[in-house]
This record gives sequence, C-alpha cells and structure tokens, in this order.
Amino acid sequence: MQKFDPETRMLYHGVKKIIKEGYKSFPSGHTSWSFAGLTFLACYLSGKIKVFDRRGHVAKLCLVFLPILVAVLIGISRVDDYWHHWTDVFAGTIIGTFVASFSYLHFFSLPIRRKW
Repeated sequence: MQKFDPETRMLYHGVKKIIKEGYKSFPSGHTSWSFAGLTFLACYLSGKIKVFDRRGHVAKLCLVFLPILVAVLIGISRVDDYWHHWTDVFAGTIIGTFVASFSYLHFFSLPIRRKW
C-alpha cells in the first residue's frame, strides 16, 4: 500500500498501523534514562574525586568517563538491535544529558574550581 501525504510531502509504503508504531519510539527511553543517570554519576564522581584539581592522574579521568561510556554503549545497542533509529537515540542522549546536567547543578556546584 502506498500513500502520499501532501502535508509532509512523504510517500509512505506499508501498513499504516506499522508505520504509526515506528513513530512511537521517539525518543529512546532507554537511552535518555541511561544518559540521565550515568551522566549524573559521572558529574558526581568528578566532584568527589576532584578530577580537575591539576594534580590528578589520567586514571581519575578514565573513572569519570566510564559511566558515560556505558551510556553510549546502551545507545549503540538500541540501534544495533534495530529497536530504534539513530535519531531516536540521539534525541534521547540530548534529553538525558540535559536532565543530568540540570539536576547536578541544582544540588551541587561545578566540579571545576575557579580562581578569580
């Protein structure tokens, strides 16, 4: 079945129910939740172990990026398993990172100490 939608200027192929089901996956909930939680954890760890104190080791930085790497792998797995399109995962990443940053800055200060 083919249908032309003049409003969006798109030609749809397939069953209408299946096409509508595909639009229900935007944005990826797994990706947004994982980025929200694990980015918050990364920010919390960077503040607690003082990553940006200019006396640290690379191991501190690796420890902070580990939760973000796990969140990226969750997003990649959603695309790789054909559950989501990459735009769904990208939107979930943006939403989750924004929520984590806002939540962290609501309760804690920036992990970077500024000397004015």
